[in-house]
Amino acid sequence: MYYRIPIKHLPSIIEVANISRNNTWRCADKRNIFVYINDGSCIFVINGRERTLTKGQLLIIPAGQAYVRKALNDSMCQLTYIHFTTQEPIIPITDSELTEQLEEIIANVEDQIALPSFMEGEAEPYVFMSQTVSFSPERLSKMTGLIDDIYSEYYKNKNYNRLLMSLRLMELIAQIGRNTVSEFHKKELFRGEKYPHPLQKALIFINRNYNRRITVEELSGYCNVSHQYLTRLFQKYIRMSPIRYINKNKIFHAIEMLRTTEMSIKEIAYELGFDDPNYFSRIFKKEEKMSPIETRRRIRNYHKDKRPSPATE
Repeated sequence: MYYRIPIKHLPSIIEVANISRNNTWRCADKRNIFVYINDGSCIFVINGRERTLTKGQLLIIPAGQAYVRKALNDSMCQLTYIHFTTQEPIIPITDSELTEQLEEIIANVEDQIALPSFMEGEAEPYVFMSQTVSFSPERLSKMTGLIDDIYSEYYKNKNYNRLLMSLRLMELIAQIGRNTVSEFHKKELFRGEKYPHPLQKALIFINRNYNRRITVEELSGYCNVSHQYLTRLFQKYIRMSPIRYINKNKIFHAIEMLRTTEMSIKEIAYELGFDDPNYFSRIFKKEEKMSPIETRRRIRNYHKDKRPSPATE
């Protein structure tokens, strides 16, 4: 999966935190997140695919994207979380869309960082990045330095310099964009396994429309394939049916609402597109092994017992 990050306006940093964890956490945060691995390793599960991150790697989780973080062999991992917002949303794009746009960019402007949009009718500048980024040795120290500067500035005093942090974050995003173009130019960007294009479209559609009812028929029509074929793609690559994936994605968002709002279980069910709150509670308990009420109680008890940590935990 790849993303297009708007850079016409400076991003705003909401929270920065260094944490050490070897537990399992699942969430769908309402802010964008950069996760940087300072030491150790851990696993992130996004769209049904596991990614093992090690020291020096960076992961982006756009606002609203459900994810699971879990320990690797019960070992401790040290991470930096940077929660930030952008005026325009960070947009997921498919491999083919990225290939088309980067090939045009490389053909016209060598090693460009701030990339103008080539989509007709658009004028917003943006950069590209893959979901997980690995840096070359010569770039790694610069990335680590930028992240350390952002962290230090955030905790320097109560009236921290938001403008300076935004500029540091913009520089980090620009360096990520340079890294993406460079890796693509070396033909190393697309060597891994790829989801088929209809499945990529389906995952993007589900993530963008988590707050309403989606049927397999609607989804297959949007992807221009039969519902039988789409179901086979989900079973092969995601290891579950489309409906189960849709519901699991909604549950990730429900957990975030349970954590951050005082909405009732019924209100959350309706907010996520369920017609029947009892059905919502049944599938929630089936997936999470506890009811929504029990989950909210457990989250609140966890916060009482643990030291301060980033907004996602």
